[in-house]
Amino acid sequence: IFNGTPSSSNTCNNTGTTSQLTTKAFNSNSSPDVVYIGYKYGRDYSNTFSYYSYYNPPGPFGSSVSYSGGKYTLIDTSDTLDDYHHYSCYGENSCTEVDFYFFYDYYGDYYNEINYITLSRGETIDIALDKLFNSNTTDSTIKNYIENEWYKAHMTSYSDILEDTVWCYDRTIDEKGGWEETGIIDNYLYFGSWQNIYTGKPSLACSREQDKFTVGNGKLQYKTGLLTADEVILAGAADGSDNKNYYLYTGQPYWLGTPSRIHRSGPELYYVLSSGRIHEEGFYSTPYGVRPSVSLKSDTAYSSGDGTASSPYMIN
Repeated sequence: IFNGTPSSSNTCNNTGTTSQLTTKAFNSNSSPDVVYIGYKYGRDYSNTFSYYSYYNPPGPFGSSVSYSGGKYTLIDTSDTLDDYHHYSCYGENSCTEVDFYFFYDYYGDYYNEINYITLSRGETIDIALDKLFNSNTTDSTIKNYIENEWYKAHMTSYSDILEDTVWCYDRTIDEKGGWEETGIIDNYLYFGSWQNIYTGKPSLACSREQDKFTVGNGKLQYKTGLLTADEVILAGAADGSDNKNYYLYTGQPYWLGTPSRIHRSGPELYYVLSSGRIHEEGFYSTPYGVRPSVSLKSDTAYSSGDGTASSPYMIN
C-alpha cells in the first residue's frame, strides 16, 4: 500500500498526510445516485435516488406490476404506501414509467425523504438492481486518478514484478431492505461485505465474476487498486472500536474499495477513520485519503529489509 515517499534513510512515513497520495472524493458526481457506487459502474437511470420532501404521493400503490403494450399496470393495489405496496403510477392505475419507492420517513400527516427509482421499458426492480450492480463500463473518479495520474506516471517500469491479482469489490446484495417488493420500505440495502465487517469475520473470497477486477479481465488498466474493508479488518481494524496499533493505521481517513449499503441519504462505501476504525461514508462529496496498493509476484527478489515500516524491502 502507498505509504509515502521514503526518507533518505529508506524509512517510510506511515502516519499523517504524507502516507497518502492526496485526498479525493471516491466519485465526484454531484448526485448521490446509487449507480456510482462501484470502482467501475454502468447502467444509468434518470431517477435512481430522487427525493420528495414533506409530500404525500397519491395512491393507488401496487404490490407488483405487469407490463404490456408499453405500459405498466399496478397489481393488488392499496391506497397506502407501505411494506407491501411500493409501486406508483402518479395517481393512476397504469403508466409508461413507474416509480418504485424504497425508503421514506413519515412525520405526522406527511412523508419526509421519500426515495424512489423510476423504471421504464418493462424493467422490474430486480432487473434494475441487476443492471445497477453488475455493470462495469465507466471508471470511478478515484480509479481514474490512481491509474492515470499515479500509476501511469510512476509505476509502469515496475509492472513486470507486479502480480495481476484480483481486487474484489463485492456488490452482492446481502439484504435488499426496501428495495424488495415485500421488503420493509424504510430498511437499507446492504452489500455482501457488510455482514463480514459487522461481525468482525472478514473473508477474502470473491464469489462473483462481476466483482473481480484484474487487468486480464479488462476491468483494470494497470495492476493496482484499493484495499478492501475485509483486508483492513484482517490487519487489525474493527467496525465499532478505535485501533491505532496496526500497520495500516495512519491517523488520517482514507478510502477503501468496498461498498457498504444504500443509506436513506445515498449510497455509502467503507473507509478508515483517523481513529483507525472502519466506517461508512457517502462517496460523492467527501474527500478522503487515496492509498493505492499493488501486489508483488511471489518470486520477486529483494536486496535488503524485513518488510516493516522501519526497514522496508528494497526491491532489486
